[in-house]
Amino acid sequence: IQEDYAYISYTDWQRPKDEADDSEGSEVYSVCGFKIIDIRDKKNPIVVGDYISGSTGKKSVQGLAIQGDYAFLNSTRLFDDYAEYSESALEIIDLSNKSNPVLKGQCSIEGQPNGLFVSGNYAYLNNTYYDYKKGDYTGKSKFFTVDITDKSKPSIAGFCEVPGNSWSVFVEGKSAFLSSSKYDKENQVYNESMLQAIDISD
Repeated sequence: IQEDYAYISYTDWQRPKDEADDSEGSEVYSVCGFKIIDIRDKKNPIVVGDYISGSTGKKSVQGLAIQGDYAFLNSTRLFDDYAEYSESALEIIDLSNKSNPVLKGQCSIEGQPNGLFVSGNYAYLNNTYYDYKKGDYTGKSKFFTVDITDKSKPSIAGFCEVPGNSWSVFVEGKSAFLSSSKYDKENQVYNESMLQAIDISD
């Protein structure tokens, strides 16, 4: 929420109308992005804008941050019929016209970005790596700092490897805080769950 507006990201997985069954091979696609909602009248919130990051293929969004007239959004697009690899990015969207948000710039990110926090001239995000052949996360992640001074040309300023599958990130002062865990499918339990603190003074 920022001032009179709420921003909600979404990924809507769909099937063509003539393929309503769940049989293997049915082509699934998605529509994703975020809605802009006028919340001045709390009893009657109204959707006034819709940024669509993807409307064909297999794309999802995760993590959303608002700073001034810009929105920051993590996105991942899956390729191939068997989704054996993906392409991810941090997208920066101009919100100056709430009814018509437009992509300003983007920066490629490894793996699948999850958490996102924006402070000053930097965006902070973490990712996970998914092994599509094994159907599981790898247990390895990275933390990225992205220079967003030039909204049209964001660029990675630095990164470090972090343990576990990293999900969320929060920044305060000169520290970033991440949560991570691993899931044991065989025993159906989470383990190696941890809070990590990262020095971002440099």
